[in-house]
Amino acid sequence: MRKAFSLSISLFISAVLLAFSIYFLSVSKTNVSNALKLNKKLFLFLQTKSYLEKVKFYIGSGEFKNFYVINKVSGLPNRLRLDGTKVEINNTIIKLQDTGGLLNVLYPNFTFLKNFLEENNTDVMIDSFRDWLDWDEYVRINGAESFYYKSIGAKYVPRNKNFIAFKDELIDIRGWKNYDKYEKFFVFVPRSGYNFLTMPDSLLMAKYKLSKTQIEKIHKLKNRYETYKAINYWGLHAKDIDVDSDMYFSSKIVKIYIKSEEGNISTSLDEVVDFKFFKVLYIN
Repeated sequence: MRKAFSLSISLFISAVLLAFSIYFLSVSKTNVSNALKLNKKLFLFLQTKSYLEKVKFYIGSGEFKNFYVINKVSGLPNRLRLDGTKVEINNTIIKLQDTGGLLNVLYPNFTFLKNFLEENNTDVMIDSFRDWLDWDEYVRINGAESFYYKSIGAKYVPRNKNFIAFKDELIDIRGWKNYDKYEKFFVFVPRSGYNFLTMPDSLLMAKYKLSKTQIEKIHKLKNRYETYKAINYWGLHAKDIDVDSDMYFSSKIVKIYIKSEEGNISTSLDEVVDFKFFKVLYIN
């Protein structure tokens, strides 16, 4: 009887010890797995940061052309385009975008903006944007001033000064709740002017009323680096060119996007850099 009882106790203790062993092994396995993932994430971050600094050196010491930069830096092509063209180097993606090819929130062109937006409440978006920037409290037909924002408990009310400081401010303007949909097309930079050679297709259509066929023709000329032919073609077919703001050379303010990926782990860095003054304007 005692032997049987002792045996059952021994078996119970063995079972408990086995259960604890299995549990601690599983915990250890999870910890090891998490440590390996963290190590890989850290490695990818350092790799991404290294490419970011290398690209900044490349651009800063390179020669700006109309829609690309040329330089000789080990590990990078001799020519990097500034129109968002993707460059893949091993497991890293590099995309450079001249901010002259995007919509600048600090110098808004409302006709351009209205043509670009694809919303049912475009008039509300435009008038509210104008009311946010103007110097008075008079409300446009589809706009909004301080009273409206206070009535809905908004974080901000209009500055009534001709600038917007940061993204959250734009999101809070009446009608702009879908800002995330357009975010990649907007920048906040201290220089005005547009470079059609670095514009995405949707902006080329909105700004210059170019057709898809005409845009494809511009792309073909750019791909052959026949820049002056592309400029002449644009000059013949684009509508509403503004000689004071529409141009075909780089603003030298570049949005740099770097992403490194391995398996299901990735890391990315996104900065806007003014290479005229060698200054990081902001980090996304």
